[in-house]
Amino acid sequence: MDSHTLLTWVGVDGALLGATSPDALGLVVPTCPAWTVAELVGHTGWVHRWVTATLLAGPDNPPSPKSIDKAPTDESVLAWYVESLGGLLDAFGRTDLDQVFKTFIGPRPGQWWVRRMAHETSVHRWDAQNAVGATTPIDAALAVDGVDEALDTYVTHRFDAERFGSAGQTLHLHATDAEGEWMLTMQPGGVEATHGHGKGDAAVRGRAEDLLLFVMGRRAATDLEVFGDTELPARWQAAANF
Repeated sequence: MDSHTLLTWVGVDGALLGATSPDALGLVVPTCPAWTVAELVGHTGWVHRWVTATLLAGPDNPPSPKSIDKAPTDESVLAWYVESLGGLLDAFGRTDLDQVFKTFIGPRPGQWWVRRMAHETSVHRWDAQNAVGATTPIDAALAVDGVDEALDTYVTHRFDAERFGSAGQTLHLHATDAEGEWMLTMQPGGVEATHGHGKGDAAVRGRAEDLLLFVMGRRAATDLEVFGDTELPARWQAAANF
């Protein structure tokens, strides 16, 4: 997915998050149970501000996370978040996204941060809405890209192979509402992810949104269609949980 489209989604999902009802701020977020909705909104705004500072500082002078102000914890967090979102979008518009920046998985071009913020915002927007009740669906094409991004950014770097146990098993993910299929092969050192159709030891099928939420630890495998080894998806998710 191109950076322009991803930036559009940052704005759309960010606006939805910023429109969270003040009455919901004290609710616990079921998918991030250590946080209230206010803390989730504050976390997302803090990340936006950290990325903004990173972009504006340039590739050679990354800011310390400690230099970023903490989010307010009262109702003012909503206006604070909207300001954070506006600053982020403005910084993206003023940055040469071909420049290479330091990231938590190594040097990446600025487009990497666009993609990271699109999926950070969409999933946390979903988290906040889910805490209240009804959720706006995550766009299917965005969710497919989100699965790719989660596999590239988190799973292949942080998968707990020791916790998972024996290696060699394969897990197939298949989106039913968009073009998206992945084969995950568990190796002694982590997960190898490839695109395409195939028969795995287990298969998980569902909407792209639900596959993204499964990969991100928000949906249990039992919420989707599972074929083959019915215990494998839950084992995989436990080892991939970050």
